[in-house]
Amino acid sequence: MREPTLVPLSCGASQISAGDAHAAVVTSDKRLFTWGCNEQGQLGHKESPVGEVKLKSVLVSCGVDYTICLTEECELLITGRLPFEVASQHRLAKFEQLAKFERSVQVKQIESSKFTSILAQLPGDDRTELFLWGDTPLGVF
Repeated sequence: MREPTLVPLSCGASQISAGDAHAAVVTSDKRLFTWGCNEQGQLGHKESPVGEVKLKSVLVSCGVDYTICLTEECELLITGRLPFEVASQHRLAKFEQLAKFERSVQVKQIESSKFTSILAQLPGDDRTELFLWGDTPLGVF
């Protein structure tokens, strides 16, 4: 069995996510680092297998071949092989905007899987809303 490898960060990590062959971390100062396989562009940076993405991020989620992050500007960004366009094999080599939320929206969690990304968010009141993308059990979004 392999021993874990320590990855030194200049500040604490606030969130981490892993896909099939890549991972990402958001640090406490909102820096986004990605590493691993980049065959589908899922790291959001050049050919390097590890690096910092020049975005101020608050949340990140790694799917099979893609990465989604939420910036402090309330933009939902995606890079890699798009989960909702699997048939076309459409790929992005850098982060591009998928959606933009009003500043009053408080996004709490983003989850990703092979074909579906689920964004759970809590607006200013007590309601919880759920957004779905991709080929889901409820249909294609």
